[in-house]
Amino acid sequence: MITSEQIENVVADPANARTIGAIKARYRNLHVDTLTSCIYTGAWKCLQKFDPSYGQSFSSSLFRFINWECLRESRRWLSYTDVADVDRLDDTATNTIIVTEYLDMLDDFTRGVIIDRYMYGYTLQVIGDKYGYSKTGIKNIINRGLTVMRGGV
Repeated sequence: MITSEQIENVVADPANARTIGAIKARYRNLHVDTLTSCIYTGAWKCLQKFDPSYGQSFSSSLFRFINWECLRESRRWLSYTDVADVDRLDDTATNTIIVTEYLDMLDDFTRGVIIDRYMYGYTLQVIGDKYGYSKTGIKNIINRGLTVMRGGV
């Protein structure tokens, strides 16, 4: 059984500081409480599932688990952008407004591709067929859109 002290040690460990700093920079658009929750949940999952026999360092596994949690949370907030009754969302209302503001940074085409991917869960192939692009082309469009949403160029 993993204790909260073990999780705290992983998060506070200087060897993991660069990994956690990279995650914080990458997902700076997430609310600080959500980001903190993702970091601790990812650390907990990493402690549970880390296996050095796979040839991956603990730090790399930690990044993978925390990154997945942040992506899951980002997708969760993205899926609320279409809800008309914001009062039903309670504590997620602020995040809904934030996600909508980030989506407004994108052109209509890129916004549509990102919504198809993360809100409706369409595969890259389905989106590519819809817009006449390859899977790689759609992946590049999504990556550029996410970079813009994260504050990049």
